[in-house]
Amino acid sequence: MKLERIMRNWTQEELSKKAGVSRLTISKIENQGIENVQVNILRKIALALDKNVNELFFS
Repeated sequence: MKLERIMRNWTQEELSKKAGVSRLTISKIENQGIENVQVNILRKIALALDKNVNELFFS
């Protein structure tokens, strides 16, 4: 996820706004992984990055 965000030259704040999740959530995922993150949040982030959840988080 972080690589995809950086490739688009987006800040965590920009991704959080596009995905409709908090910047803190983006930061936690980038720094701590996706354990205990609701699937609907992962979907929102993947959609904002024009990816699917499997591509973004499990490949």
